[in-house]
Amino acid sequence: MRDTALQRKRARGPNLADIWARRAHGWEKWEPLLMQALSAVDPALFQGVALGPEDRAVDFACGTGEPSLTLARMLPKGRVLGIDIAEPMIEIARRRARRLRIRNAVFRQGDIARYRHRGAPVEAAVSRFGLMFVDDVSAALQCMRATLGRRGRIALAAWGPAAENPGSLIRAEATRPFVSQPPPDPERSPHPLRFGRRGLLPRLVREAGFRDVTLEAVRLWAIYPDLEIAVTSQIETAMIDLYAQLAPPDRERLAQRLRRGLVRFREEDGVIRVPSLAWVVSGKK
Repeated sequence: MRDTALQRKRARGPNLADIWARRAHGWEKWEPLLMQALSAVDPALFQGVALGPEDRAVDFACGTGEPSLTLARMLPKGRVLGIDIAEPMIEIARRRARRLRIRNAVFRQGDIARYRHRGAPVEAAVSRFGLMFVDDVSAALQCMRATLGRRGRIALAAWGPAAENPGSLIRAEATRPFVSQPPPDPERSPHPLRFGRRGLLPRLVREAGFRDVTLEAVRLWAIYPDLEIAVTSQIETAMIDLYAQLAPPDRERLAQRLRRGLVRFREEDGVIRVPSLAWVVSGKK
């Protein structure tokens, strides 16, 4: 029995709460770069839920507090609840709210695929680059839907196809010599490119019971002042788990492989500008 339980645990893969807890420090350190790179989807995301000043929203997989805090500023008489699986991320979000003196945003630890909403239904459910990482997408969408009132709306941002997101390909190529197992099928496991195929996420949203589902493509840019900052920020956020396991010579090899991938996006001023594409999918309950 113990062997069977261990096999099931291994089959489920790494614990997502632990993974994102270990990334929390890097996300706080590199907040300006990360927020600049991710926030370009916000106008489409917010338009998708069409909130009024007194409305309430739940931000699923809120990370270090965005877009929860931006939404809270837009809802002076409303309220925003941010949910994230990693307690260290939630702690950072709370610190940011205190620094910004935002009092109508609260944060709680929770798994969005198992979330049970307490209190009155809300007008909007949003998730910015979070749904890709849950174990059970259908369950997460049902949990989001259950938070909403009769006329509630949902808006989700997810990365587009690999060909339009070279940063993800660069990271995969850089880590290839240091990973013993073949990469997982992105569509069948928690992965940044899980919904890269056009039409996949809208279909899942419709299957969850939402109507009038729309999809919008949004162009983004990750901008780094120079190559070394680009490399270091990647290592200390998305790649910290692997990097921590490597011996010093392999750490340098990993960094060098990242440099080779990123340098082709260096422009004449020395700034690294890496393009990407995201989907924003919205719908009504």
